Amino acid sequence: MGRLEGLLADRDVLVLGSGPSIRAGAGVMARHPQAARVAADGAVAELVRRRMRVDAVVTDLDGDAQALRAAARSGAVMVVHAHGDNAGSLRMAAGFGRVVGTTQGRPVAGLRNFGGFTDGDRCVFMASALRARSIVLLGMDFGRIGSASRTRAAERRTKAKKLRRARALLEWAAPRMARRSALYTASGRVDGFARVRAAGLGAVLGG
Repeated sequence: MGRLEGLLADRDVLVLGSGPSIRAGAGVMARHPQAARVAADGAVAELVRRRMRVDAVVTDLDGDAQALRAAARSGAVMVVHAHGDNAGSLRMAAGFGRVVGTTQGRPVAGLRNFGGFTDGDRCVFMASALRARSIVLLGMDFGRIGSASRTRAAERRTKAKKLRRARALLEWAAPRMARRSALYTASGRVDGFARVRAAGLGAVLGG
């Protein structure tokens, strides 16, 4: 947990999702290597394929297992969310080097509950709880499912509903988050997060 706090506290944090706008993310990360990078599960395979650094991954272990293991081997802190539907996958986490466990219920036995509903918005809740200086959303398009996502066609309607709920949670929490962290989106509209173009992030990230 200490390493995760060190990665995010008083840092500019890029939260990386698997939506279509993640295509702009590679250039942003290359121009701003000083920013911490927190990836939702669905974005990890694309980042690993591009050999891009990932500092932390938020996952409930339903993504690309090979990519998750590669991120863990590279030194990423793996923030693993346990729930009733993934009990059979949790043994995978035993092979990760740095693990923080999270839950949506009352935290027990070293687990944390940062808040959130999907891997993507849990990234944001976590960064805010650990007092990131600023949080910038990339690839967080809420309702538009990108090619990096592993969502099957039959599940896309359900996925879209989950993304809308995730956005609603962030909009609900934004006033409190803004007391700790400056909030920006270079992706889809999220009330309470200032819109910024990827090309204009230098003013936010100091480069």
